[in-house]
Amino acid sequence: MSYEKAVEIAINKLEWQMLMHYRVGYNDEDIHNYARQVYMLQNTFDGGVCSG
Repeated sequence: MSYEKAVEIAINKLEWQMLMHYRVGYNDEDIHNYARQVYMLQNTFDGGVCSG
């Protein structure tokens, strides 16, 4: 998975959390943190290489 796709997934998750009233907003740091988690988990469990 590319990092760009991970960012897209992270934004979708944050938007969903706002829609469900779990959070009132998000910023670039929130996007980066979630995208990094998604990217590393996906590439680790798919046998890809994570450079961290």
